[in-house]
Amino acid sequence: MYFDPKSEYKVLSKKEIEKIHYFSLKILSEIGVKIPDDRFLKILSSRCIVDFTNKIVKFPLPLIEEVLDSIKKEKREIEIGEKIEIKGSVGGFTPNIYDFERGRRKPVLEDAEKAVRIGNQIDEVSGNGILFLPMDCIPYQDLWGWVVALTRSIKPSSAPILKKESLKPVVEMCEISGRKKPTYQCFISSPLRYPEDALDIAYEAINIGINVNFGTPMTVLGATGPIEIAGTITLCNAETISGWILNYIFNQPIKGYGGNPVSIDMRTGCGNYANPLTVIMNSAIPDLCRFYGLLPEGGHLGDTDSPVPGIKAAFERVFTSLISLIVFDTKRISFRIGVLGPAGSCGCLEQMVIDAEICRTLNKFFEGIEVSENNINYELIKEVGIGGSFIDKEDTILKMRKIMFFPEIFSFFMNNISINFEIENAIKKTKELLKREKFHPLSEDKEKEIFKIAQKVSGIKKEI
Repeated sequence: MYFDPKSEYKVLSKKEIEKIHYFSLKILSEIGVKIPDDRFLKILSSRCIVDFTNKIVKFPLPLIEEVLDSIKKEKREIEIGEKIEIKGSVGGFTPNIYDFERGRRKPVLEDAEKAVRIGNQIDEVSGNGILFLPMDCIPYQDLWGWVVALTRSIKPSSAPILKKESLKPVVEMCEISGRKKPTYQCFISSPLRYPEDALDIAYEAINIGINVNFGTPMTVLGATGPIEIAGTITLCNAETISGWILNYIFNQPIKGYGGNPVSIDMRTGCGNYANPLTVIMNSAIPDLCRFYGLLPEGGHLGDTDSPVPGIKAAFERVFTSLISLIVFDTKRISFRIGVLGPAGSCGCLEQMVIDAEICRTLNKFFEGIEVSENNINYELIKEVGIGGSFIDKEDTILKMRKIMFFPEIFSFFMNNISINFEIENAIKKTKELLKREKFHPLSEDKEKEIFKIAQKVSGIKKEI
């Protein structure tokens, strides 16, 4: 399939981007950001205007321009593969699981291991992290999530860090497993405020040599951001830039944009990730990325708001994934498989295999059409002639499995079909995958060492 990497789909015009940029800088320099941690304020006071009483930091325009110039000077190249490819990643650390036998419930550590086991066996999964927040490991869900990621995943894997006490043990476990140190995400809480507990973890992380990424706002239209889309995008952009400034001052890498504006259902208060308003806001993010010299990205593209597997989940997954392909300057798109709504609050093992089938379906379409004399096969057409059949020809038999598409989850036979055949197939496939052996990528000694660290720090004894 033909793909022109020079073509760009733009949501925002140059004038609109410049206006968003202007007011973003105005917010940062005149309103500022609340940073309720005196240790950070003391360091920031050498470059910023700091109100120690109210914990407000205002960023001077020359400093902002200095940071933005440093981003543009760093060379970033878009990786464009040979073909369009849709991939899935496992992650989300969701606090709920949709279980077809028991309904919506709180996940446990065993559920997290099962998700990793399934992810290991799905070819379409590139990154295999932690789908479920293990609620039987409170308050060390993050630490035990890392245990699963490091001792069970055979693919690149990680988990978030939620507690300061988890920092050092996670680093130690990563060193044992040969994985690189994690990055701590110090999220800004819209509007314009960094949480005190997040700053405390960030300060400790920096001191022990863990990279910190500041910012990454999720500004909510009409709630933590203005009701006008342009206003929420501008506020989100300002909060994103505040993170870049903190990264710059504290010598942390600026890896990407990070801002993900979302909408909300005013009737229920639930966040909407696949709502058209969220999709259009995140489709505008690649335009801002290009303006600042960053690689195009956009959060929540590929997500669904459906609380259960089904038609809504499948439609939204395909719709938002295709939007990603339109607005990004790359052929490779990835979405979080197995994650359901609202607002990414639930995961489902069966949804993982449904999403993998969606990946396969889209990838088959994007294979496109190869046109050559050999593929046209005029001589075979001449041989079969008028009114003949190609189905019993050797060429058909030899190439059938390679060329034809054979779905597993979306497959059915007309004489034995039910209204929920896709779900039934997904349940069957999930059970098949879970019957297979557990994965142990580390040696037994290393695995025991990691479990020992988690048990000592958390006071929780677990086996998976």
